[in-house]
Amino acid sequence: FLFFYYLSLTILKRYLIFFNKKPPSISEALKTGEGQKIEFKSGFPEDDLIRTITAFANTNDGTVFIGISDEGHIKGINNIRGIENIESPKGKDQFRTKVFTLIKNKIKPYILVDVSFENYREFTVAKIFIPRGEKEFYCFDGIMYARNGNADVKDQPDIILKSMRNYGF
Repeated sequence: FLFFYYLSLTILKRYLIFFNKKPPSISEALKTGEGQKIEFKSGFPEDDLIRTITAFANTNDGTVFIGISDEGHIKGINNIRGIENIESPKGKDQFRTKVFTLIKNKIKPYILVDVSFENYREFTVAKIFIPRGEKEFYCFDGIMYARNGNADVKDQPDIILKSMRNYGF
């Protein structure tokens, strides 16, 4: 009985993390540009992506758009190693698996994210929505990162204290 109770609480908690939280559309993100809650990546730089996911998990909800340059130019997601055709369901599944595996292997503790895709003009863009994590801190390779404007910064004591105050730690 206790196992099923714990399992149902875990599933419910995971559902509620994303309940009522909607990542911005590409149009909305392009209007506001990169900032505290939005990051653009033109390609799939693994370590840079994981650093940004860690920073959002430590600071605030955020969305990473893969396939948009820092200047806001839509490029779409193409030529990602290990992904056959991003337009196909199999390609999208491979992309999701790649993101989830990177997070599992590089961020401690594990953070839940939502990976979706949006077509904009003739391009496909990946959206990774990262909710502010439930744990106090998340680390990538043993280093905590925080989001500060449109930058991911290493664990500076004043930013850690600000984050702790903002989230009641």
